[in-house]
Amino acid sequence: ISTADVRYVTFNVYLRPDADFDLDGVPNNVDRYPLDGSQVTELPTEFAAFNSNMILWLDATSPNAVALSVDKVETWYDWSGNSKHVSQDLTINKPTYVDSAVFGEKAIDFDSHTLTATDATDFNFLHDGSDYTIFVYYHMDTDTDASQVLFSSAVSATAKGVQVGFDMSGDTDSVFATIGNGSTTVLSLEREGSAIAERGHLVSVKVDTLSGAGDQVLYLDGGVLDAAASTSAPSAGNSAATFGLGSSFAGEIVEVFAFDKALTDEERETVETYFAGRYGLVLDSDGDLVNNVYDAYPF
Repeated sequence: ISTADVRYVTFNVYLRPDADFDLDGVPNNVDRYPLDGSQVTELPTEFAAFNSNMILWLDATSPNAVALSVDKVETWYDWSGNSKHVSQDLTINKPTYVDSAVFGEKAIDFDSHTLTATDATDFNFLHDGSDYTIFVYYHMDTDTDASQVLFSSAVSATAKGVQVGFDMSGDTDSVFATIGNGSTTVLSLEREGSAIAERGHLVSVKVDTLSGAGDQVLYLDGGVLDAAASTSAPSAGNSAATFGLGSSFAGEIVEVFAFDKALTDEERETVETYFAGRYGLVLDSDGDLVNNVYDAYPF
């Protein structure tokens, strides 16, 4: 074959399935773009206007998104293209990959097990004073009298970030968020009676200018649970802090998004509409703990 003819030859190249040619932490066989380290799959078209701000996307519905040891999750791959994967090395602490009766999709059942950041610095945005918005779609198995942490980056007294969970002690039954800036807790947000075990729920946190100019907001199913302004200035990120999902959470998580900005109300509602359309999320737009279906004045 002559050199001139090479351009007309089709070469079938087999990509080793266990290799990671683009070094993005996602093996070739589950990476739709195995030669592009900035992309794993197509991002949701619903977020096209602000996809460039997406810094984390964990989607349990596709088996390609997880590495398993039988039915135990070893790694949950970040599909945003930013390689913020979460994983668990200890067999005893690995959550379970299940067919969720609640979501009608694959999900990860944590049962107080944990997935943590592969690289501690990947989640510095949660505790370095950066603006961000994070969403987690979950189902809580039970409302037993115990506190549960859905996700957290506060792993030490000197590495405080965001911690979101449920205070089920006594009659509180609240969803809460504690927000830090890397060195101290700057405020806590909470609403009693908001932690509900039935059906799936979407919890989200918006952090907007921790120096005090903006409100930090905790949302549930599209409604505001609590909001407040902080007075503490941002501080440098502490790379020793890691991100953890499900450390004391008894329930399932199906999808997580994070964006590197305080989303506008319109952008946030776009994300909420995505969850409503995909999973049948029942919205509570005015945050009165009565979902829109049964609320005569939902807005």
